[in-house]
Amino acid sequence: MTPVVEQALSRYALAAPKARLLAHHTNTLFRVEAAQERYVLRVSAPGLRTELEIRSELAWLAALTRDTDLIVPEPVATRNGQRVITAGAGPDARFCVLFKWVPGRVVGERVTAGLLREAGSALARLHDHAERFKPRGAFSTTRLDRAWPFGAPDMLSHDRRLPGWPKARRALLLEAAARVQTWFDGLYTDPRGLRFLHLDFHPGNWKRVDGQLAVLDFDDTRWAYPVQDLGIALYYLLDGPSEPVLMGAFLDGYARVRPSAVPDAGELQLAVIARQLDLLSYVMAHNVLAGPDLTRWLGVVEGRLRRIMK
Repeated sequence: MTPVVEQALSRYALAAPKARLLAHHTNTLFRVEAAQERYVLRVSAPGLRTELEIRSELAWLAALTRDTDLIVPEPVATRNGQRVITAGAGPDARFCVLFKWVPGRVVGERVTAGLLREAGSALARLHDHAERFKPRGAFSTTRLDRAWPFGAPDMLSHDRRLPGWPKARRALLLEAAARVQTWFDGLYTDPRGLRFLHLDFHPGNWKRVDGQLAVLDFDDTRWAYPVQDLGIALYYLLDGPSEPVLMGAFLDGYARVRPSAVPDAGELQLAVIARQLDLLSYVMAHNVLAGPDLTRWLGVVEGRLRRIMK
């Protein structure tokens, strides 16, 4: 990816930039240092997002920076004023965005009830802004309205025995998907409730900056309903012994800002299930896990769904 990074950085007014790999998840991130300033270059994975979807993400970030005091990533323009560029050629071409560095430490697993109240309030403030946000010009219309956003796993359509996919597990996943899709079909009949949302709000995408919570990684933004955003956040608080306390703290923080907008328990449960299916769809479509690792994770998924869907 070095040629892509070098070509991308040459488009910015940076003095002798030096890049090193920061993280590789769906996208690849590089920390860039130039003239004692730090940046993050995001190199998008091929085929997952269109240029319009990325431009729409950046338009909301610009509005959040202008309209609120929330700490969010700030894109940097090239010499020609572009905020989304293409670097590389042919199959190696990638969309790239350069962001100013957000200081602080990623929260990760270091969550407390107090911090989650703060995070719940931050998500509520994002939702408040999303209600007021009026896109201008060409803007993404992508929605999170499918139980299997990246396609249903092929294994679910087979009747024969498959390692890691016993019949009972497949039946459970099909039931979960049917519940979620039925819920989505009803939810999305009312387009007035649609908002352009973060949809990946979890502790791995938060930083502590001078006593405040910064929100990172808006790469999954699309049109959805606030309950889906909440369900995604709650999904990452599952399984631990403090699950009820932590979830309660997060929802309490949300309610402090939007007291009349907290969904009922049944909808939140469906939203959490939807996130699990979303991740399973992605893992299978992109071969993220294989062999024993996949088998172990599928066991975790099954146990989690059986508990939630009682």
